Formats: sequence, C-alpha cells, structure tokens
Amino acid sequence: MDLGNLQINPISDGTDLISLLTSIVGTILMVAGIIAFLYLIYAGIMYMTAGGDAEKAQGARTAILNTIIGIVVIILSYAIVRYLETEVF
Repeated sequence: MDLGNLQINPISDGTDLISLLTSIVGTILMVAGIIAFLYLIYAGIMYMTAGGDAEKAQGARTAILNTIIGIVVIILSYAIVRYLETEVF
C-alpha cells in the first residue's frame, strides 16, 4: 500500500509561520463576517417586526448600524492582513 507523501504534522509540509498565521486569521475573520451577516439579518427582522414601537425600532436601527460598522472593520482587517502577507512578509 503506497501512501505517497503522507505527512502527519500539517505544519511540517513547508508552510512557514506567516502563512499559517495568515490562514488562521483569515478563517477567524471569515467566521466573524458570517456571524455579523447573520446578526444583520436578525436586526433587520427586529426592525421589520417592531410594529410601530419606536423603542424597538430604535434598538434595531442601532443594531443594524453597529453590525455595518463591524462588517467594515472585518473587511479592513482582512485587507490589512492580506497586505502584510504580500508586501511586508
């Protein structure tokens, strides 16, 4: 049975530390983006179901604004990580 070039340790396949950290940070930012998008949908549903209640509508608008700010921060973080990976390291 030929297993080819099977390696047990995933770090020992020539991946350097910077690539590994970039991959981890990218995955974390992707998960954060998915969570933020789902929260944006939830906040939109909260706004639609406020039913004329000004307090609920204001809370939903605040949630939407905070989520949009969070998504912008996530996108900028990803851009900074990609820049550092390609230009600095």
